[in-house]
Amino acid sequence: GGRRMSAEAVGPPADTVIVTVIKAEGVLAKDKGGTSDPFAEVKIGRQSHKTSAIPKTVNPVWNETFTLDINTPGSVLEIVLFDQDKGMIMSGSEFLGSVEVQIDSLNVGVPIEDWHTLQWNRKYQKKQEKVTGRVMLRIEAKCSTEGMSTDEVDELKKVPKPVRDVKKAEQLVEKGFGTLEVTVISAERLMAADRGGTSDPYVELVVGGKKMG
Repeated sequence: GGRRMSAEAVGPPADTVIVTVIKAEGVLAKDKGGTSDPFAEVKIGRQSHKTSAIPKTVNPVWNETFTLDINTPGSVLEIVLFDQDKGMIMSGSEFLGSVEVQIDSLNVGVPIEDWHTLQWNRKYQKKQEKVTGRVMLRIEAKCSTEGMSTDEVDELKKVPKPVRDVKKAEQLVEKGFGTLEVTVISAERLMAADRGGTSDPYVELVVGGKKMG
């Protein structure tokens, strides 16, 4: 028998995707003047970002970039185009077409810029109507821990847990691991610096020799 080949993932999986909605062409004209006011919605699960609406065109140019988190394997990136709601008369923005991209199909760190044909999608338009046009996207899946050593990745994973050692926390922040959140709870037996036998205490936070706030 022949030798079986198995595909193995190279490097860590992507945890973010950067999407640039560049432009679209030939989208459906929904308005009386033979144009639309198109905008795009970029979605992964419950995450959603919108481009600006480009007035009176069927060939909108956006060049707007969004970053979304990849929370679960098998995530689907959706780009949905709408004709912007005109106000009181319209019942809502009208569907112009959508594109779905499987995140797992992307190679980490390799941006892909290409045209995608707009399709009808039942989620956004119950009764199927004509969909025309295409949208140009630049998509790149990225891994925020790429280039880090195993030890550094392990440290990064620990950061969300409270660190009680102040020096340890300071070292992690200086290395760029996450953010430092400090809760000043209370103090006692401070020196009375005022004539009335009290003080007006405040706290200064210094990280890496830099005063915060």
